[in-house]
Amino acid sequence: MSWRTWTVTGLAALALVVSAGPGQQKPFLRDKQGKFAVFGVTSQETEFGEDGRIAFTFVGSPVSGFSKDQGLEFRCRRLDGTIFQASGGAMTLEKGTAQGQAVVTITQGPTASVVESERIELVDGQDQAVARLPGAFTFTNRNEESGASRRVNVRAASGQFVLDPLKTRTQDPVRTATVQGPVTVTVVSTKSEKGATSKSVLTAKGQAMTYDRSTRKLVVTGNVEIEGEQTPATGRGFQGVMTVERVEITLTEKFEVARVSTRSGSATLREPGGG
Repeated sequence: MSWRTWTVTGLAALALVVSAGPGQQKPFLRDKQGKFAVFGVTSQETEFGEDGRIAFTFVGSPVSGFSKDQGLEFRCRRLDGTIFQASGGAMTLEKGTAQGQAVVTITQGPTASVVESERIELVDGQDQAVARLPGAFTFTNRNEESGASRRVNVRAASGQFVLDPLKTRTQDPVRTATVQGPVTVTVVSTKSEKGATSKSVLTAKGQAMTYDRSTRKLVVTGNVEIEGEQTPATGRGFQGVMTVERVEITLTEKFEVARVSTRSGSATLREPGGG
């Protein structure tokens, strides 16, 4: 494979740099279809390959951009990786490492996943996408539909999420997750019917978490505390605080809690707000 290399500092005169409309930020790089763009680059290095790949390092304050075909948006201080462009078509991010106040949003159909961390490593392949999070992070998965919303929020010390390829449109993009704690998982469901709104919140705190889409089971282990709240308090669902060794939460395709089961040698149950 033969390479030609350019090294550019600032918003230099690459052929890919274009002017935006009045009042809009000028993109540093975009494809001709308008499906991929990068903004805010103050220094960079690029290496163009004859196979349609561009190896790059972008630095900015911050760097931001999008890939519409992948449902991808990103913002960070530094982005390293590879862009792929097949036969002059739309560009896509093949792999990237975002560092420094990094935020990556992936939208797949009605579902949006937002990852925030100091370092996010993302690889998008033909069969799957993988997000590696070597440091503390927040991962939020949202599903919005008429009259209802569901949100799963994970805060932890490190982890890895395996997703469907980013071009896939799906209700549930996360195939598996392996997370190291301390970890806090919160599942929130909100419904509006006939002018009345109800809200259900289930929180689990522990030392590790796994998720498997094939079973739709989210498992938290290691000195786990779970807490349930219902607004208004209908008497349905768990409304208390319990300490166990393991909790297994089964979710529906729409991220609603279908079943909760716990396991431990002994358990402590108290009412919300109790000592």
